[in-house]
Amino acid sequence: DRIIRSLSADRLHTYLVSAGHDRQRAIRLYVWNAKLGEAFHIAIQAVEVTLRNSISATLLAEYGDNWWQDERYLNLLDHDRHQDLELVQRRILNRK
Repeated sequence: DRIIRSLSADRLHTYLVSAGHDRQRAIRLYVWNAKLGEAFHIAIQAVEVTLRNSISATLLAEYGDNWWQDERYLNLLDHDRHQDLELVQRRILNRK
């Protein structure tokens, strides 16, 4: 009961439906899902790092060390991405 109270009703609802509204089965399903997520965590992390490194290498090869200032790169960005880039640059400058 404490576990059920500690989880939000919305969060538990999916598991209750999947478990035919059997509370104990829903908790076991919730724990199984958490363990499954944990099992994939290292693999997902490795893919994320590999993807970021690949993107970085591609940007450096195509646009050089200051790729974020290259006009060819900047011309590819939509308005929202320009704003994202400006925000990151401001954050870096503020942290010196």
